[in-house]
Amino acid sequence: MVEYNRLDLTVETLIVDKSKVYAPLFTARDRAAAEAKLAWRAGQVEQLARDRTRQAGDPEQARSKRVDELRRSLPKDQPALRELAGQQIDPETAIAINESILQQAPRDVVALNRLGRAYEAIGSIDQARSAFRTLLTIDPTNKIATRRLRQLEREG
Repeated sequence: MVEYNRLDLTVETLIVDKSKVYAPLFTARDRAAAEAKLAWRAGQVEQLARDRTRQAGDPEQARSKRVDELRRSLPKDQPALRELAGQQIDPETAIAINESILQQAPRDVVALNRLGRAYEAIGSIDQARSAFRTLLTIDPTNKIATRRLRQLEREG
C-alpha cells in the first residue's frame, strides 16, 4: 500500500465534513477532491484487507509455512542454532530454531521445553502439550515440563 501522510488524511476528512463551523471555507470542488482522495485510500485499505484474508487462508497452515521458511534460512550447525535459541525471539522463530535443533538432537530437553513454550505463546496448545509430554518421556523428573503440562491441562 502506498504510504500516506496522516496529516493529509486528516485535512481531507476535515474538508469533507460539512457540519463544522469552517465548512464554508471550502468549495464544492475542494470537497469533491477530498472525497475522491478518501475514497481512493479506503479502496486501498479494503483491497489490502482482502489480500491479507486471501493469503492467510488457514491461519495454522500460514504459520506452518512461515516456520518452514524460517527453518530453511537457519544455520545447520548445533552451536549456532543453540546460540540463536538463547536469544529473545518471536515464537515462530523459536519454533523453527528448536525444531531444527530437535532434528539433529531429538532428546534435547532444553529445545523441547523452548518448543513447548513457543507453541503455548502462539496458542497451539495441543502441540505445546505434545512437546512437554515428549520431554517428560525423556526426563520424567523435569519440573518445568511437569508444571507447564499441568497448567495446560488445567486450562483445558
